[in-house]
Amino acid sequence: MNFIERVIGTITNPDKTMADVCKEPKWEEALVIVGLYAIITAVYMYLYNSHVSYASDMPGLEQITMISTIIMGLVMPLVGWLISTAVLFLLAMAFGGEGKFTSLLTGIGYSELIKIFAVIISAILITQAPYIIVELSDTNPMASVEAAAEFSANIFVLASQIVFLLGLIWSCIIGIFALKHCQKLSFKSAAIVVLVPTIIYIVIQYGTLLLMFL
Repeated sequence: MNFIERVIGTITNPDKTMADVCKEPKWEEALVIVGLYAIITAVYMYLYNSHVSYASDMPGLEQITMISTIIMGLVMPLVGWLISTAVLFLLAMAFGGEGKFTSLLTGIGYSELIKIFAVIISAILITQAPYIIVELSDTNPMASVEAAAEFSANIFVLASQIVFLLGLIWSCIIGIFALKHCQKLSFKSAAIVVLVPTIIYIVIQYGTLLLMFL
């Protein structure tokens, strides 16, 4: 398969496509996918933060926050790709995995493809969210938390979070096929390896979000 066929196959037939990807891994192709995901995530972070203004005595706070979040949007997908692959590789070894790290790196990179569509949809939804002003004050230190909770409760913000969660789940399903072929695991073992860290991540990420409403 060429690159375009692999991209299409990752969506239409992930089992067959991951078998081909792991047979002839090309991490450069995966880097293109993850790089595109990082760029779109940075755009999402820009749109998200453009809806938040800060009432503070600190000059340039909004600009600093905006720049830092955009940088995070660019860096985190790339770092997350490497870290998640390393974690899955080590867990796969515990289940008798025999593949190479670069093969799994390529497979997991392709699984990130779905997140691109999820972030694009999330970005569109965020543009419909309301603009809020966060007051940073020593007399009311909880104001920023309350404002964040109010913003997160907006229907469009919630919808964007749900879309990203669905994208994450779909990406994990593709990741299972990547583990299966790149590490020569059974489907059951590959599913366990992927689902354990994923469930932990979801509990931490979305559990924190739920706590904001309590």
